[in-house]
Amino acid sequence: CIAIALIDGAVTRDSFADARLRDPAIAALMSKVKVSEDPALSARYPEGAPGRVSIRLQSGETQTVEIIYPRGHEKSPMDDAEIVRKFHALCAGRLDAGRRERALAALWQLENIADAAEITALFAVP
Repeated sequence: CIAIALIDGAVTRDSFADARLRDPAIAALMSKVKVSEDPALSARYPEGAPGRVSIRLQSGETQTVEIIYPRGHEKSPMDDAEIVRKFHALCAGRLDAGRRERALAALWQLENIADAAEITALFAVP
């Protein structure tokens, strides 16, 4: 995920396609990624969902970013426009634009839906 995010600028559903994961550029960067637990960060879960990424540049300089409440966490909520963009991105290629709009409209009114089958039917792929 880190390698793809650094190269593509985002991690999407398409990031996990076989062809993407076999890309030599991704594989080369993946071989340089090291993952380790920081007990101090782990101790902050579930209050937060902390993470830290440090990158050592060719110059030897290290840049670090730490996030305790990632976007979408209750303490860092997405606004409606972000939710809509994410929904469309996740459903693209699975549902046509009309079905995505109908599903999204239904989900915005979820509290008024009497039967969950009404929602799941909107996502059924023929």
